[in-house]
Amino acid sequence: MKKHLLAVAATACTLSAFAQTVPTLSCSSLVSELNTGVVDGTKLGLAQPDRIWSQFKEYTPTPQTPPPDTASWAQAYTPGTVDPAWVTFSDAQWLSPGFSSVNGAFNQSWSGNWWPRPTPSAIPTYNHYRMQFNLSPEVPPSALSIALEYMGDDVATAAYVNGVAVSPFSPNGFGMGVYTALNSGWTAGLNTLVFSTADTGWAAGFLARAHTAGESVCSVSPISITKTADKASYLPGDAIRYSITVSSQGLVDARGLTLADALPAGVNNPVWSCTAGAGSAVCPSPVSGDAVFDLPAQSSLVFSLAGTVTGLASLDNTATITPGAGGVCSATTGCSANVSPNYTRLTPADPPVVMPAPAPVPVLGASALAALTAAFGFMAWRRRDGNSPRTEE
Repeated sequence: MKKHLLAVAATACTLSAFAQTVPTLSCSSLVSELNTGVVDGTKLGLAQPDRIWSQFKEYTPTPQTPPPDTASWAQAYTPGTVDPAWVTFSDAQWLSPGFSSVNGAFNQSWSGNWWPRPTPSAIPTYNHYRMQFNLSPEVPPSALSIALEYMGDDVATAAYVNGVAVSPFSPNGFGMGVYTALNSGWTAGLNTLVFSTADTGWAAGFLARAHTAGESVCSVSPISITKTADKASYLPGDAIRYSITVSSQGLVDARGLTLADALPAGVNNPVWSCTAGAGSAVCPSPVSGDAVFDLPAQSSLVFSLAGTVTGLASLDNTATITPGAGGVCSATTGCSANVSPNYTRLTPADPPVVMPAPAPVPVLGASALAALTAAFGFMAWRRRDGNSPRTEE
């Protein structure tokens, strides 16, 4: 069962009484970055400090399970001598308390002949090995899955993720490694992984390495979505363009993603387009607000919606993705992105004022017109008659 984890930038942090590097793991990290005895992909030599692993030992028949963060952790070192019985690898180095034996080998839990040879010690020394990392914010903890081979001398007895014992767990000695898939118990922020080994004498050591070379520490890639508009505010009749960027933030290809983006109520004349961003992603055809596409690892696509602002309704727009097989929504963006530009609302013009039609002028008939004419004539005659000078008889 394959699983993964993450690694990216490293930040210095003081753990207990020593300086240790705490890497920030992302889905662009490889499991091999967690290998013991390695710095930047190069195997360390003998008696060298490990940058990310620390160790703590206790001489007791009842070890702490798990050993607490408050224990006396110290920076882990590669052994001064690799025991001939240990399996060796080119991509990982053994870690050991490194104390000298009676024959001059530097790989014991304690100096000298501290057990009654040839009988092993009745009380074992438990050597614990710890690695801490910060989880990059975009990674959902459920995406983490670390498949590590491990081996210990005398035997690797347990592993703990954030203080919880990994179960099932197969104890293993210093022959070929067995592996475990660490795919649960991770959290946002700081995480702690501890392996415990039991040693009853002679050489003591621990080695962990990626089960599969080149494998991501994540089983899926976070898929992010962002959305923008080309202006902050618009007037009626303005052109508007929305841009939706969908990006892979991991090393696993995602297939069968969907984009759902309904046309905003205040936009007319929509035109969709798409351009490839980073990586090898290919735009779907045709492009619409209901697109289906694949997103190879570390690739991106930019979808654009252009249109005309009506000024009659909102320009709010939400785009939603379904991440498909091999993807998971980014913990920082979620599955949706929204933009809400301002706009000036169109005010409809006042309706035209309709004047009432004038009253019709009455039309006289022919007889009435003749009577009226006669009346006017009579009145004029009387006026003339009344004004004529009188003559005396």
